[in-house]
Amino acid sequence: MLEELLPEVLLQMKCYINLLLFWILKEFLPKRSNISSNSILFIHSEKMGDIIVCLDFFYSFQKNNDYSKKIILVTEEYLPLLQLFNLDYEILTYEKRKYKYNFVYRFNILKKLIAKGFNTVVNITPERGSLNDEMTILSSAHKIVGLKSKSPFLTRVVNNIYNKFYSHFINSNSKNIYTILSELNSYFGLSTKTFSFLPRDYAENKFDGIKDYILIAPSSSEEFRNWDKYKFRALAKRFSLETKVVIVGTKRQEEVVDFIIDGSTNVNKYIDMNYADLIRLTHNCKLFIGLDSGLSHLALQLDKPTIAIIGGGKHGTFFPYKQNSKNKFLFSQMDCFGCSWVCKYKSPHCISDITIEEVYNTSLQLLQG
Repeated sequence: MLEELLPEVLLQMKCYINLLLFWILKEFLPKRSNISSNSILFIHSEKMGDIIVCLDFFYSFQKNNDYSKKIILVTEEYLPLLQLFNLDYEILTYEKRKYKYNFVYRFNILKKLIAKGFNTVVNITPERGSLNDEMTILSSAHKIVGLKSKSPFLTRVVNNIYNKFYSHFINSNSKNIYTILSELNSYFGLSTKTFSFLPRDYAENKFDGIKDYILIAPSSSEEFRNWDKYKFRALAKRFSLETKVVIVGTKRQEEVVDFIIDGSTNVNKYIDMNYADLIRLTHNCKLFIGLDSGLSHLALQLDKPTIAIIGGGKHGTFFPYKQNSKNKFLFSQMDCFGCSWVCKYKSPHCISDITIEEVYNTSLQLLQG
Protein backbone atom coordinates (compact mmCIF):
# COMPACT_ATOMS: atom_id res chain seq x y z
CA MET A 1 0.00 0.00 0.00
CA LEU A 2 2.82 2.38 0.97
CA GLU A 3 4.69 1.62 -2.29
CA GLU A 4 1.56 2.53 -4.29
CA LEU A 5 1.19 5.87 -2.49
CA LEU A 6 4.86 6.86 -2.66
CA PRO A 7 4.91 8.16 -6.29
CA GLU A 8 1.86 10.35 -5.60
CA VAL A 9 3.37 11.71 -2.37
CA LEU A 10 6.66 12.52 -4.12
CA LEU A 11 4.81 14.26 -6.95
CA GLN A 12 2.89 16.40 -4.47
CA MET A 13 6.06 17.32 -2.57
CA LYS A 14 7.87 18.30 -5.76
CA CYS A 15 4.93 20.32 -7.08
CA TYR A 16 4.43 22.26 -3.85
CA ILE A 17 8.15 23.00 -3.44
CA ASN A 18 8.24 24.33 -7.00
CA LEU A 19 5.06 26.30 -6.42
CA LEU A 20 6.64 27.97 -3.38
CA LEU A 21 9.70 28.89 -5.46
CA PHE A 22 7.38 30.16 -8.19
CA TRP A 23 5.73 32.62 -5.80
CA ILE A 24 9.09 33.76 -4.42
CA LEU A 25 10.39 34.39 -7.92
CA LYS A 26 7.21 36.15 -8.95
CA GLU A 27 7.54 38.49 -5.95
CA PHE A 28 11.18 39.45 -6.48
CA LEU A 29 11.62 39.36 -10.26
CA PRO A 30 11.59 42.80 -11.93
CA LYS A 31 8.31 43.83 -13.53
CA ARG A 32 8.21 44.06 -17.29
CA SER A 33 8.95 47.57 -18.49
CA ASN A 34 8.25 47.11 -22.18
CA ILE A 35 6.29 44.89 -24.55
CA SER A 36 7.36 44.28 -28.12
CA SER A 37 4.08 44.03 -29.99
CA ASN A 38 5.41 41.66 -32.66
CA SER A 39 7.59 39.29 -30.61
CA ILE A 40 6.82 35.67 -29.73
CA LEU A 41 8.70 33.08 -27.67
CA PHE A 42 8.26 29.29 -27.88
CA ILE A 43 9.48 27.43 -24.79
CA HIS A 44 10.46 23.78 -25.27
CA SER A 45 12.10 22.04 -22.32
CA GLU A 46 12.17 18.43 -23.54
CA LYS A 47 14.30 16.05 -25.60
CA MET A 48 15.36 15.49 -29.19
CA GLY A 49 12.29 13.56 -30.35
CA ASP A 50 9.85 16.06 -28.85
CA ILE A 51 11.69 18.93 -30.55
CA ILE A 52 11.72 17.17 -33.93
CA VAL A 53 7.95 16.62 -33.72
CA CYS A 54 7.62 20.42 -33.48
CA LEU A 55 9.81 21.20 -36.49
CA ASP A 56 6.99 21.14 -39.03
CA PHE A 57 5.05 23.62 -36.91
CA PHE A 58 8.10 25.89 -36.62
CA TYR A 59 8.62 25.75 -40.39
CA SER A 60 5.00 26.66 -41.02
CA PHE A 61 4.84 29.37 -38.36
CA GLN A 62 7.94 31.21 -39.55
CA LYS A 63 5.86 32.40 -42.51
CA ASN A 64 3.57 34.22 -40.05
CA ASN A 65 4.20 37.92 -40.66
CA ASP A 66 2.34 39.02 -37.53
CA TYR A 67 5.51 38.31 -35.57
CA SER A 68 8.72 39.72 -36.95
CA LYS A 69 10.66 38.60 -33.89
CA LYS A 70 10.40 34.82 -33.37
CA ILE A 71 12.44 33.07 -30.68
CA ILE A 72 12.73 29.45 -29.48
CA LEU A 73 14.07 28.56 -26.03
CA VAL A 74 15.54 25.05 -25.63
CA THR A 75 18.10 23.37 -23.40
CA GLU A 76 21.62 24.09 -24.61
CA GLU A 77 22.38 20.53 -25.78
CA TYR A 78 19.85 20.90 -28.61
CA LEU A 79 21.17 24.16 -30.05
CA PRO A 80 23.44 22.27 -32.53
CA LEU A 81 20.42 20.22 -33.66
CA LEU A 82 18.20 23.23 -34.38
CA GLN A 83 21.03 25.02 -36.17
CA LEU A 84 21.04 22.28 -38.81
CA PHE A 85 17.52 23.07 -39.96
CA ASN A 86 16.29 26.00 -42.00
CA LEU A 87 14.65 27.86 -39.13
CA ASP A 88 14.20 31.61 -39.24
CA TYR A 89 14.24 32.04 -35.46
CA GLU A 90 16.60 33.32 -32.82
CA ILE A 91 17.53 30.36 -30.58
CA LEU A 92 17.99 30.94 -26.84
CA THR A 93 19.34 28.22 -24.56
CA TYR A 94 19.58 27.36 -20.89
CA GLU A 95 21.09 24.56 -18.80
CA LYS A 96 18.21 22.40 -17.59
CA ARG A 97 19.92 20.85 -14.56
CA LYS A 98 21.38 24.18 -13.49
CA TYR A 99 17.98 25.85 -13.84
CA LYS A 100 16.45 23.17 -11.66
CA TYR A 101 18.98 23.27 -8.81
CA ASN A 102 20.61 26.72 -8.89
CA PHE A 103 18.18 29.41 -7.71
CA VAL A 104 20.42 32.32 -8.72
CA TYR A 105 20.81 30.93 -12.24
CA ARG A 106 17.05 30.38 -12.38
CA PHE A 107 16.40 33.97 -11.35
CA ASN A 108 18.78 35.35 -13.96
CA ILE A 109 17.31 33.29 -16.83
CA LEU A 110 13.83 34.54 -15.98
CA LYS A 111 15.11 38.10 -15.64
CA LYS A 112 16.54 37.91 -19.18
CA LEU A 113 13.24 36.61 -20.56
CA ILE A 114 11.31 39.45 -18.91
CA ALA A 115 13.77 42.00 -20.35
CA LYS A 116 12.98 40.72 -23.87
CA GLY A 117 9.44 42.07 -23.48
CA PHE A 118 7.61 39.31 -25.35
CA ASN A 119 4.08 39.96 -26.48
CA THR A 120 3.27 36.23 -26.67
CA VAL A 121 4.81 33.17 -25.07
CA VAL A 122 3.83 29.61 -26.04
CA ASN A 123 4.64 26.61 -23.85
CA ILE A 124 5.08 24.21 -26.77
CA THR A 125 6.54 21.42 -24.60
CA PRO A 126 4.32 18.35 -25.19
CA GLU A 127 3.67 17.89 -21.46
CA ARG A 128 3.55 20.77 -18.99
CA GLY A 129 5.52 20.57 -15.75
CA SER A 130 6.36 22.91 -12.90
CA LEU A 131 9.52 24.28 -14.48
CA ASN A 132 8.32 24.92 -18.03
CA ASP A 133 5.10 26.41 -16.61
CA GLU A 134 7.22 28.66 -14.39
CA MET A 135 9.34 29.86 -17.32
CA THR A 136 6.27 30.43 -19.48
CA ILE A 137 4.30 32.36 -16.88
CA LEU A 138 7.12 34.38 -15.32
CA SER A 139 8.33 35.58 -18.71
CA SER A 140 5.55 38.14 -18.14
CA ALA A 141 4.22 38.12 -21.69
CA HIS A 142 0.98 39.84 -22.58
CA LYS A 143 -0.48 36.58 -23.95
CA ILE A 144 0.39 33.09 -22.64
CA VAL A 145 -0.60 30.00 -24.67
CA GLY A 146 -0.36 26.30 -23.78
CA LEU A 147 -1.19 23.06 -25.55
CA LYS A 148 -3.14 21.39 -22.73
CA SER A 149 -4.91 22.53 -19.56
CA LYS A 150 -4.00 19.28 -17.77
CA SER A 151 -0.70 17.58 -17.04
CA PRO A 152 0.28 14.19 -15.56
CA PHE A 153 3.28 15.91 -13.96
CA LEU A 154 1.24 18.38 -11.88
CA THR A 155 -1.16 17.77 -9.02
CA ARG A 156 -4.71 18.97 -9.63
CA VAL A 157 -4.44 21.90 -7.21
CA VAL A 158 -1.09 23.13 -8.57
CA ASN A 159 -2.25 22.59 -12.16
CA ASN A 160 -5.30 24.78 -11.55
CA ILE A 161 -3.18 27.54 -10.00
CA TYR A 162 -0.87 27.69 -13.01
CA ASN A 163 -3.84 27.54 -15.40
CA LYS A 164 -5.10 30.91 -14.13
CA PHE A 165 -2.07 32.61 -15.65
CA TYR A 166 -2.61 31.21 -19.15
CA SER A 167 -4.60 33.17 -21.74
CA HIS A 168 -5.50 30.18 -23.91
CA PHE A 169 -5.14 26.39 -24.20
CA ILE A 170 -5.51 24.49 -27.46
CA ASN A 171 -7.18 21.59 -25.54
CA SER A 172 -7.57 19.43 -28.63
CA ASN A 173 -9.98 16.51 -28.70
CA SER A 174 -6.99 14.52 -29.95
CA LYS A 175 -4.22 13.36 -27.64
CA ASN A 176 -1.76 13.14 -30.55
CA ILE A 177 0.88 15.87 -30.21
CA TYR A 178 1.27 16.27 -33.96
CA THR A 179 -2.47 16.87 -34.35
CA ILE A 180 -2.45 19.34 -31.46
CA LEU A 181 0.38 21.28 -33.14
CA SER A 182 -1.73 21.36 -36.30
CA GLU A 183 -4.49 23.00 -34.27
CA LEU A 184 -1.99 25.43 -32.74
CA ASN A 185 -1.12 26.28 -36.34
CA SER A 186 -4.77 27.13 -36.97
CA TYR A 187 -5.06 29.11 -33.72
CA PHE A 188 -2.48 31.55 -35.05
CA GLY A 189 -4.53 31.99 -38.22
CA LEU A 190 -2.32 30.07 -40.61
CA SER A 191 -4.23 28.99 -43.68
CA THR A 192 -3.34 25.31 -43.84
CA LYS A 193 -3.24 22.39 -41.44
CA THR A 194 -0.63 20.73 -43.60
CA PHE A 195 2.70 21.85 -42.24
CA SER A 196 5.45 23.15 -44.47
CA PHE A 197 8.50 20.91 -44.64
CA LEU A 198 11.72 22.57 -45.76
CA PRO A 199 14.19 19.73 -46.33
CA ARG A 200 17.92 20.20 -46.66
CA ASP A 201 19.71 18.62 -49.59
CA TYR A 202 21.85 15.72 -48.40
CA ALA A 203 21.44 13.67 -51.54
CA GLU A 204 25.03 14.01 -52.76
CA ASN A 205 26.51 14.01 -49.29
CA LYS A 206 27.24 10.35 -48.53
CA PHE A 207 28.48 9.38 -45.09
CA ASP A 208 31.90 7.72 -44.93
CA GLY A 209 31.43 6.56 -48.51
CA ILE A 210 28.83 3.96 -47.52
CA LYS A 211 25.58 3.63 -49.44
CA ASP A 212 22.61 1.33 -49.94
CA TYR A 213 22.30 0.42 -46.27
CA ILE A 214 19.67 -0.30 -43.64
CA LEU A 215 20.06 1.86 -40.54
CA ILE A 216 19.11 0.36 -37.16
CA ALA A 217 18.81 2.25 -33.87
CA PRO A 218 18.24 -0.58 -31.36
CA SER A 219 18.10 1.36 -28.07
CA SER A 220 15.85 4.08 -26.69
CA SER A 221 16.58 6.35 -23.74
CA GLU A 222 14.50 4.04 -21.52
CA GLU A 223 15.43 0.36 -21.60
CA PHE A 224 11.87 -0.76 -20.91
CA ARG A 225 10.83 0.45 -24.38
CA ASN A 226 13.50 -1.59 -26.17
CA TRP A 227 12.83 -4.57 -28.39
CA ASP A 228 14.77 -7.70 -27.39
CA LYS A 229 18.48 -7.42 -28.26
CA TYR A 230 18.57 -11.11 -29.28
CA LYS A 231 15.90 -10.40 -31.88
CA PHE A 232 17.80 -7.37 -33.13
CA ARG A 233 20.94 -9.53 -33.42
CA ALA A 234 19.14 -12.18 -35.46
CA LEU A 235 17.53 -9.50 -37.64
CA ALA A 236 20.83 -7.67 -38.28
CA LYS A 237 22.59 -10.94 -39.13
CA ARG A 238 19.84 -11.88 -41.58
CA PHE A 239 19.97 -8.47 -43.26
CA SER A 240 23.79 -8.49 -43.41
CA LEU A 241 23.70 -11.52 -45.70
CA GLU A 242 21.81 -9.44 -48.25
CA THR A 243 22.81 -5.78 -47.76
CA LYS A 244 24.90 -3.35 -45.75
CA VAL A 245 23.70 -2.70 -42.19
CA VAL A 246 24.59 0.29 -40.01
CA ILE A 247 23.84 0.37 -36.28
CA VAL A 248 23.95 3.53 -34.15
CA GLY A 249 23.90 4.20 -30.44
CA THR A 250 25.32 6.27 -27.60
CA LYS A 251 28.41 5.35 -25.60
CA ARG A 252 26.12 3.97 -22.91
CA GLN A 253 24.44 1.74 -25.53
CA GLU A 254 27.65 0.53 -27.19
CA GLU A 255 27.68 -2.80 -25.34
CA VAL A 256 24.23 -3.61 -26.76
CA VAL A 257 25.33 -2.48 -30.23
CA ASP A 258 28.38 -4.79 -30.09
CA PHE A 259 26.17 -7.66 -28.89
CA ILE A 260 23.87 -7.17 -31.87
CA ILE A 261 26.74 -7.02 -34.39
CA ASP A 262 28.20 -10.25 -32.95
CA GLY A 263 31.08 -10.46 -35.44
CA SER A 264 29.00 -9.84 -38.57
CA THR A 265 31.30 -8.52 -41.31
CA ASN A 266 28.77 -6.52 -43.32
CA VAL A 267 27.75 -4.30 -40.40
CA ASN A 268 29.12 -0.86 -39.42
CA LYS A 269 28.60 0.83 -36.06
CA TYR A 270 28.68 4.51 -35.14
CA ILE A 271 28.68 5.65 -31.53
CA ASP A 272 27.94 9.11 -30.10
CA MET A 273 27.58 10.80 -33.46
CA ASN A 274 27.11 14.55 -33.68
CA TYR A 275 23.77 15.77 -35.02
CA ALA A 276 25.09 16.75 -38.46
CA ASP A 277 26.56 13.30 -39.12
CA LEU A 278 23.51 11.58 -37.67
CA ILE A 279 21.24 13.50 -40.02
CA ARG A 280 23.43 12.69 -43.04
CA LEU A 281 23.58 9.03 -42.06
CA THR A 282 19.80 8.85 -41.64
CA HIS A 283 19.05 10.81 -44.80
CA ASN A 284 21.09 8.45 -46.96
CA CYS A 285 19.78 5.12 -45.64
CA LYS A 286 17.32 3.09 -47.69
CA LEU A 287 15.39 1.97 -44.60
CA PHE A 288 15.37 3.00 -40.95
CA ILE A 289 14.41 0.59 -38.15
CA GLY A 290 14.02 2.00 -34.65
CA LEU A 291 11.91 2.27 -31.52
CA ASP A 292 9.83 4.81 -29.64
CA SER A 293 12.76 7.23 -29.68
CA GLY A 294 14.11 10.49 -31.04
CA LEU A 295 15.86 8.79 -33.96
CA SER A 296 12.56 7.42 -35.26
CA HIS A 297 11.18 10.97 -35.14
CA LEU A 298 14.24 12.11 -37.09
CA ALA A 299 13.75 9.43 -39.77
CA LEU A 300 10.12 10.50 -40.21
CA GLN A 301 11.14 14.16 -40.41
CA LEU A 302 13.64 13.27 -43.15
CA ASP A 303 10.89 11.35 -44.98
CA LYS A 304 12.73 8.01 -44.92
CA PRO A 305 11.04 4.59 -45.16
CA THR A 306 10.66 3.83 -41.46
CA ILE A 307 9.76 0.95 -39.18
CA ALA A 308 9.21 1.99 -35.57
CA ILE A 309 8.58 -0.63 -32.89
CA ILE A 310 6.54 1.55 -30.55
CA GLY A 311 4.54 -0.50 -28.06
CA GLY A 312 1.53 0.96 -26.27
CA GLY A 313 2.82 2.89 -23.25
CA LYS A 314 1.86 6.25 -24.75
CA HIS A 315 0.20 4.96 -27.88
CA GLY A 316 -1.42 7.75 -29.85
CA THR A 317 0.35 10.57 -28.03
CA PHE A 318 3.63 10.71 -29.99
CA PHE A 319 3.41 7.66 -32.25
CA PRO A 320 1.98 6.86 -34.68
CA TYR A 321 1.87 9.98 -36.84
CA LYS A 322 2.80 10.87 -40.43
CA GLN A 323 1.40 7.49 -41.40
CA ASN A 324 1.70 6.58 -45.06
CA SER A 325 2.83 3.71 -47.26
CA LYS A 326 6.49 4.41 -46.38
CA ASN A 327 6.06 4.18 -42.60
CA LYS A 328 5.06 1.20 -40.47
CA PHE A 329 4.49 1.33 -36.72
CA LEU A 330 4.68 -2.09 -35.11
CA PHE A 331 3.04 -3.05 -31.82
CA SER A 332 1.10 -5.93 -30.34
CA GLN A 333 -2.37 -4.64 -29.48
CA MET A 334 -3.36 -5.02 -25.80
CA ASP A 335 -6.17 -3.75 -23.61
CA CYS A 336 -3.71 -1.93 -21.31
CA PHE A 337 -2.53 0.60 -23.94
CA GLY A 338 -1.97 4.07 -22.50
CA CYS A 339 -0.25 2.82 -19.31
CA SER A 340 2.52 5.49 -19.64
CA TRP A 341 5.00 2.61 -19.43
CA VAL A 342 3.85 1.64 -15.93
CA CYS A 343 3.62 -1.97 -17.06
CA LYS A 344 1.83 -4.65 -15.07
CA TYR A 345 3.95 -7.35 -16.72
CA LYS A 346 7.61 -8.25 -16.25
CA SER A 347 8.19 -7.17 -19.83
CA PRO A 348 5.92 -5.12 -22.11
CA HIS A 349 4.20 -7.70 -24.32
CA CYS A 350 3.10 -4.91 -26.66
CA ILE A 351 6.77 -4.82 -27.73
CA SER A 352 8.20 -8.23 -26.83
CA ASP A 353 5.51 -10.16 -28.75
CA ILE A 354 6.60 -8.59 -32.04
CA THR A 355 8.46 -11.28 -33.97
CA ILE A 356 11.61 -11.17 -36.07
CA GLU A 357 9.60 -12.38 -39.07
CA GLU A 358 7.13 -9.52 -38.69
CA VAL A 359 9.89 -6.90 -38.75
CA TYR A 360 11.78 -8.65 -41.56
CA ASN A 361 8.74 -9.08 -43.79
CA THR A 362 7.63 -5.49 -43.17
CA SER A 363 11.13 -4.36 -44.13
CA LEU A 364 10.92 -6.24 -47.43
CA GLN A 365 7.59 -4.58 -48.18
CA LEU A 366 9.02 -1.11 -47.64
CA LEU A 367 12.22 -1.83 -49.56
CA GLN A 368 10.19 -3.05 -52.53
CA GLY A 369 8.19 0.17 -52.46
